[in-house]
Amino acid sequence: MERKITKAIDWEEVKEYIRNTPSTSSIYIGVDSKPQKGCTAFGLAIVVHIESSKGGHMFVETSKTPRIKSIRERLLKEVEIVVEASMRLIDIVGKRGFEVHLDLNSNPQHKSNSICKEAISYVEGQGFEYAIKPDSWCASHCADHLVQ
Repeated sequence: MERKITKAIDWEEVKEYIRNTPSTSSIYIGVDSKPQKGCTAFGLAIVVHIESSKGGHMFVETSKTPRIKSIRERLLKEVEIVVEASMRLIDIVGKRGFEVHLDLNSNPQHKSNSICKEAISYVEGQGFEYAIKPDSWCASHCADHLVQ
């Protein structure tokens, strides 16, 4: 299923921005999605937290695909997007903190729990640190705002 980018990230700009931050900075990356009329919208947020304490900068991307009816398929697409974006940045992260935020819940009462273990294994298998709800603020707040 092809994803059409509606607002693109300038990856060279992101990389240059990260290169110019101190090594004590942290980078967080998250994705959220929402079914909409006839399509599914995705929001990707990259937050660069300056020196991990002095404010930061957010880069965003929005995209759409034809409507994904299966929640499992939609959540796995979120994971695919966030890992792909992370791979584009990993070569310039250096010693900075880097964390992938997944909009998934470890509580079995929530639908997103159905792929939680699978998604975490995939993200860890790519060598990334991760966070899930309630600690995945970059996905559940920043990226969520992009698809509302």
